[in-house]
This record gives sequence, structure tokens and C-alpha cells, in this order.
Amino acid sequence: MALPAQFAIIRVAYGSDQKNPFINSLYVVPDDAPAAPFQPIAQNLADAADTAWRGQFRACIPSEGNYFGTHVSLHASGVVYDAASAAASQAGLASGDQLPDYAAVVIRKRTGHAGKTGRGRWFIGCVPEGLTNTNILTTGGTGDYSDLATALFTPLVSDGFNWMPNLYSRKDNALYEILVTQVMTYLRTQRRRRLRQP
Repeated sequence: MALPAQFAIIRVAYGSDQKNPFINSLYVVPDDAPAAPFQPIAQNLADAADTAWRGQFRACIPSEGNYFGTHVSLHASGVVYDAASAAASQAGLASGDQLPDYAAVVIRKRTGHAGKTGRGRWFIGCVPEGLTNTNILTTGGTGDYSDLATALFTPLVSDGFNWMPNLYSRKDNALYEILVTQVMTYLRTQRRRRLRQP
């Protein structure tokens, strides 16, 4: 199954170490086909994601950490156009110290596609102590991460297009639209990954 002719990968970076930040990636597909020039479209999408996500990420990051911004790789007819959000990084707003790097809040993603290829998980790192109690999210913490999940998986509007959040299946080499998300209240562990350009 082929990927669509046009789609974008949005990466968001945050954490207490800018040289080795936490990175999460989200695939988005436009509801119509944008026309060239594509570089401004990539830049506008990076800034739109930054505007939509910045506040919710900062609410889930301790003050010792930072939200660094977004990076877009727009794939259009076999060519990749890269752009980064223009706004400056900002410190987190949550109370308490950062939990160890391996601790993460998991957001489950579900699509309408059956089987394992139709579901996935996001591991959100840089977890603040102030939103947890003995490795479980507090009521307030669950609310903050639920707000983050809503922001992440709400279609982005940029250049007159709705960019729909999708899940990438490596096995199928296909994108499936994300329909449902769920924040898990128990913390999980994750491996650290550095940003790699496609």
C-alpha cells in the first residue's frame, strides 16, 4: 500500500537537555492537495503546530525543562521540504522535579484499521513529579495530559487545509487516520531516542 502523495511528519522537541531532547512524531495528511510552492506551506504548518501544542506541552513539563518547538518534514510528490517553528523555546510550567528519563506517560492511539497495525502509543517524557503520586497521574495530571492529547490529535488548520492526524504503519507502509486517544494513568518506561531526519 502506497503512502499518499502529500503528507507531513511533525516532530516536537522538549526536555531538560536541548542537545538530547525528548522527541515525539506525528504524521498528518491534508484534506486536499496543496499546490506549490511547498516551502511556505511547511513553515506555516510548523508554526501552526507550535501554536496549537505549546501551551499544553508546557503544562506537562517541569520548570527545569523546556518546550523547544516543532519541526516539519513535508513530503510532496517525492520531495521533502523541512521547516522549524520560529518561536523561541519556553520553560515548563508544572511543579516538582523531573522524574527519571525512562519514566513516561503513555497516550494510546486507535484508528479504524483492525489489528496491531491500526493502533499505537505515544510516550511523553520529561514527566514532572507535581502531576504524579507514586507512579500514577493525579487527577490534575490526568486532566493536563488529556488536554495535551486533545491538542495533539485535533486536526491542524494551516493554509486553508485541515491536516488530519494519522498513524504510520511500518508493516503496511500506510497511514491510518487516528480516531480515538486514551491517556494511561499509570506511568510506563521508554527508551530515549534522538531526532533523526527522514
